[in-house]
Amino acid sequence: MVTTSTSVPTAANPHVILVTGGSGMVGRAIAHVLDHPESDLLKEGNDPGNSGGNKNPGAKNQGFRHGADPSLWARRPHEKWVFLSSRDGDLRNAEHVRGIFEKHKPTHVIHLAAMVGGLFRNMRCQADFYNDNSAINDNILRAAHQTGVKKVISCLSTCIFPDKTTYPIDETMIHNGPPHSSNFGYAYAKRMVDVSSRAYRDQYGCDFTTVIPTNVYGPHDNFDLEDSHVIPGLIHRMFLTIDDKRDFDVWGTGAPRRQFIHSHDLARLTISSLRHYQGAEPIILSVSEEDEFSIKEVATMVGKSMAFKGKFKFDTTKADGQFKKTAANTKLQEFMPGYKFIPLEEGIRESAHWFLKNYATKVRGRKQDRVEAARKMFQALEAAGHWGTLGDLPSDLNSKCPGGPDEIRDAPWVAASSGGSGGGGHPGKRGRSGPDASLSGGSKQARDSDAAMQDMDMDEAGRGAGRTGAATAAVEHSADGRPRRSAASSGPGRSY
Repeated sequence: MVTTSTSVPTAANPHVILVTGGSGMVGRAIAHVLDHPESDLLKEGNDPGNSGGNKNPGAKNQGFRHGADPSLWARRPHEKWVFLSSRDGDLRNAEHVRGIFEKHKPTHVIHLAAMVGGLFRNMRCQADFYNDNSAINDNILRAAHQTGVKKVISCLSTCIFPDKTTYPIDETMIHNGPPHSSNFGYAYAKRMVDVSSRAYRDQYGCDFTTVIPTNVYGPHDNFDLEDSHVIPGLIHRMFLTIDDKRDFDVWGTGAPRRQFIHSHDLARLTISSLRHYQGAEPIILSVSEEDEFSIKEVATMVGKSMAFKGKFKFDTTKADGQFKKTAANTKLQEFMPGYKFIPLEEGIRESAHWFLKNYATKVRGRKQDRVEAARKMFQALEAAGHWGTLGDLPSDLNSKCPGGPDEIRDAPWVAASSGGSGGGGHPGKRGRSGPDASLSGGSKQARDSDAAMQDMDMDEAGRGAGRTGAATAAVEHSADGRPRRSAASSGPGRSY
């Protein structure tokens, strides 16, 4: 039985929600859905009706594609959202974290920040991943307790699941065996967030809990060929393959399978969990176990999204990684009955659209000598009507933001783009298992450890690029929806 409650901010009791890793993919998605709650909510032929009505997270609204009331995740009066970036302070440093909490005085926290990296970096730097992530997580939860934060939602990762287990995995099975050996340092550090949250709840009565998303992708993903996860890596490599007029190579057999969730779906569910979910047990945020796809199926969808006409080749000399991590979403279905995820094939098409349209300015891992090729490919596909109505989606709001990924901080709209998908709805086969970070291909064996500072992480492959440097500004969103800049602390060396 899922326990829910509603805490509504008022003038006398305003909410300040601090989002660590706020400039990462999921942080930007949260900012977007707050201000565009009905984006991606395409009608299924019916009038949505009471779009501002029922606040019950379990209420079905069949008029919306997502089957849920968008007011569940819309911005509320008397709410201020603070999105931290990697340069607002070193979250491994307890003094920096304490200063951030004292400055912004959050009442609620969504904890996304982590040190992350690709498969081979995880294998080489197990101690670094364990120590740095443990420090980050300990500092956030301790500061939240010491400053009287009312609720903390921390995001874990599917890599915490036991390597040898029965499937599907549910929330009660997290600690039933060691994780996969390739990233045990990072996985154990993430597991300990669940342990710490339970301990604070048990000893001090803190409302600390966790959510476990499956493989996340979407706008502002990490498309860097050296350290990307499956979908963004395949999209980037598909673009290069088409530009070079060659066959498409995929690492591994293509057999492993995964569940995918688009960052906007995850954002909606995370906000709903912060506002309504009660309980010490984590909640898995995922499509159903029937909506798993093989790497071969995903590669085919990526090819279709960019009108690829060549052949697929699978390099079976490369490791497949963990074959499956099938997660059950029974608890989520009870919490949010009727919620419908964006279909994976549609989401991949939108992600490819975003990638090509924003290649010159916002794509992490872009190659400068390919900028013109990306522009021409986007225009050719657009002229052929390949994108359909995608160009009219709210995702294009963010294309107006100048500069690289961090420039969004200073833009007046501060909204991540739309697009992407989190599984489900594909007309092809339904699998029962899942891909690994290595499967996107093209990765180096390792990267320097000081390049691993990330703004957020939802899986073992890593998201985004690390940042260091002088003090900048966090983005604060007040009740009127307009961002305010405020000075933020910055620590020496690497920062999160």
